[in-house]
Amino acid sequence: MANRALGGGFEPTGSSSPYPFCKLHFLNIDNIHVVREARDKLLQSVVARAKERVQSPFHLPKRLDTAPWLDLVRSILHGARSIVDWIHFQRCVVLVHCSDGWDRTPQLTATSMLLLDPYYRTLTGFQCLIEQEWCAFGHKFSQRHGHEIDHESAASERSPIFLQWLDVVYQLLHQFPRHFAFNTDLLIAVIDEVHSCKYGTFLFDTEQQRTAFSVRDTTTSLWSYVNDMRFRPLFLNRLYDARAQPRVLVVSSESDDVRLWKEYFLRFWKNERRTYADSAVRELYIEVRSELVDLRRRTALPSSLTSTTPLAPAAEVAARFGVSDGARRSVSTFSTPSSFPVSKAPARPLS
Repeated sequence: MANRALGGGFEPTGSSSPYPFCKLHFLNIDNIHVVREARDKLLQSVVARAKERVQSPFHLPKRLDTAPWLDLVRSILHGARSIVDWIHFQRCVVLVHCSDGWDRTPQLTATSMLLLDPYYRTLTGFQCLIEQEWCAFGHKFSQRHGHEIDHESAASERSPIFLQWLDVVYQLLHQFPRHFAFNTDLLIAVIDEVHSCKYGTFLFDTEQQRTAFSVRDTTTSLWSYVNDMRFRPLFLNRLYDARAQPRVLVVSSESDDVRLWKEYFLRFWKNERRTYADSAVRELYIEVRSELVDLRRRTALPSSLTSTTPLAPAAEVAARFGVSDGARRSVSTFSTPSSFPVSKAPARPLS
């Protein structure tokens, strides 16, 4: 009612309304204040656990309180999956909007476009997606991230909406490790730039303001750094195969399939560095398993060769891919599915 009193809200549907053939679906996605509180609660939990690790290094720290934040991430995934179902499977036209259109709306539209169109899963396409759905359509980067002078009213409008969406993208990369041309390092570089303002890409709140202050003429774009051939390889996913990309991805929003973005939230934990260093070994493992599946298909190897069977002698894998001795031992002891999800089963269809 408050939104409608201010000229917002939603249009009525039904036989007696101006839109008799439309159906209205509420996705129950929380507002900026709930998102801010969930982020603060997660960061407080991270800091508390970090202190425990320092003060009692030989005791197992308590679990991080990730539920509120991950529930919000799951709500975006669920909403985007619903949009994909309506557009692709039910062949409907979908109009997405929230109270204003610059927070929850780009979260849903940008995620849906990633799921519906493989172009946006490329490095160039992802840049276009951010420029279109976030910058051009007026997400308030300056207001939401505190670029302005800090006072009480401005503080109440701060909220990590864009970070929440990048976390959603991280979940997609986790569930579909072969279907995105970029990696999580790109996501971290983007959110770091939002806060550092080293480039002009995320300055101000609207395209009108950026034009008025000649941002494109007086600053450098973040994408000039990302696309620089000296740095571009840092952001590429070497598991990506452009020739074998499905048109549509069906994402899961189940709690078991959504996990904490450790590479961002825990990246300064010393004991977590080993996990990140193992990422190359994990990618190598997926690559070798993929080659094994392809070899089995071409040579009709017996099905008794299961996922727990050693893929190849560790020395052979190390010699082929140039893996160090420590990483070689990791490869020789890797197993599925508990260590790393190799392939993602399609999520259950919407009811």
